[in-house]
Amino acid sequence: MRWMKGSTRVSFWGVCADDNNDRGKKTAMKKVYTANSPVELAHAQNILDGFSIASQKRNELFAVRGEIPFIECYPELWVVNDLDESRARQIIAEEMNREPSGKTWQCTNCDEVCEDQFSDCWNCGSARP
Repeated sequence: MRWMKGSTRVSFWGVCADDNNDRGKKTAMKKVYTANSPVELAHAQNILDGFSIASQKRNELFAVRGEIPFIECYPELWVVNDLDESRARQIIAEEMNREPSGKTWQCTNCDEVCEDQFSDCWNCGSARP
């Protein structure tokens, strides 16, 4: 298998080799977020995806809570490249604590009023104008 320049390879143990790393050394993954639910974890991962920060979910054992110690079950989000750790923590903190704008927009296709956070109309699927 060939890797393109700038690609990131992730091993089973969470160590990656990043071709953009100046020193060419391996970097360890770092935990950046612990969630209360899988939905919250998915939201945090989507936020990082929007900023092009590669991440992986860990401890998706939410269904076995009560079978093992609860602290071991909390879903976690880890960044693939440890150089992204501080930026990822900052982004998640800012985005998770941001208040909704309360603004709306109207779909030009079906005239449905949609909330500001949606990029597509929930009714007809048309892109936001």
